[in-house]
Amino acid sequence: MKKIYVIRHCEAKGQPSGSPLTDKGLLQAKYLVDFFRHTKIDRMIASPFLRAIQSVQPLSEEREISIEDWKNLSKPDVFQVNYNQNGVDIKRIWKEDNNVISSN
Repeated sequence: MKKIYVIRHCEAKGQPSGSPLTDKGLLQAKYLVDFFRHTKIDRMIASPFLRAIQSVQPLSEEREISIEDWKNLSKPDVFQVNYNQNGVDIKRIWKEDNNVISSN
């Protein structure tokens, strides 16, 4: 069975998309390398926000797994994740303005 680990970004200097991690946040990001040391990781996905990318960058570099930039993750939407024989299907099911939509 596949597992998905969802990580909120580490401590950042602000909320704008270009806000970097604080010194504490950079240490938290390095801690993730140790935390996931014995965990199999196939993919790494992050929003395009700098704080999100910086949060998983040390783990990405340690595992030599590129970070997939999903622009949709930067929006306050709700997603449904389904597993099937072809992999993972992610469907947006709720958008901030409360309109139900369907997209991949």
